[in-house]
Amino acid sequence: RRSLAAALLLVAVAPACRAFVVPPGGAGLGLGLRRPAAASLRDGGCRRLRAGGDELDGRVLYPGSEGDGWWDSKTTAMPVVLPPDAAAGRSNWLMYYYGRDGDKWNKGTPAYLPTGSSGLAESDDGLSWTRVKGLLAGGAVMHPSDEEGAYDEIQLGVTDVLPKEGGGFVMHYLGGSSEAIPLSTAPGAGPLVGFRMRSLAAESADGLTWQRRAAPNIDVGPAGAWDSQFASWPRALPVDPSDPEGEWLLTYHALQPPEDTGTRWAAGAAVA
Repeated sequence: RRSLAAALLLVAVAPACRAFVVPPGGAGLGLGLRRPAAASLRDGGCRRLRAGGDELDGRVLYPGSEGDGWWDSKTTAMPVVLPPDAAAGRSNWLMYYYGRDGDKWNKGTPAYLPTGSSGLAESDDGLSWTRVKGLLAGGAVMHPSDEEGAYDEIQLGVTDVLPKEGGGFVMHYLGGSSEAIPLSTAPGAGPLVGFRMRSLAAESADGLTWQRRAAPNIDVGPAGAWDSQFASWPRALPVDPSDPEGEWLLTYHALQPPEDTGTRWAAGAAVA
């Protein structure tokens, strides 16, 4: 259910880094989720870390950094990092992220965001990363759906990944459909395809093969609502970290209807 109070302009910038820790066993949107402890992060100011030397120039991953043929040879963005998890028997770091290999989204649609597909990289130290070759074209783990009229028919992008209690993962991601919507009232600005985005979810036993959930976690709002254009970039957190079996908060953001506000970004939340 949506929280009206959370429909605020997205202008705040966090002044410091903070590790968010949830005790094991969190229910997480009814899917048996838990937010892992960030192994080497702690309260305090952020500092830049360098990896790889001159070739990476401070970056840990970038398009083409492992040669041609990869699904993310054009863009890489939105890293979602999971630290080592001793309870699950995993000693490496995982990074899910989105990107694409060209200037088009699915079905030849012009791409205006770095989204498109999603993939995985792994690391022993959190700085030096190697792509994990997924089972889909180009080594991705998720591509847009081939199903006509699907919520993620044109483009998608991972925005959160949570380990499931007992093994496996749940991915929260945005998906853009083929429905064209207007994003601007400027002269000559027509409707765009791929921007009718919804907050979606998928589950996986191994982190590579994903099964989509049929319905969105958050659908677009009714006509005239602040999130009637799209409801995207979902992130999940427990409302009360001391009660991971309780309600979970799903934050997301949207672009307010142009005729209403002159096109402004806003952030919102829902509770499950």
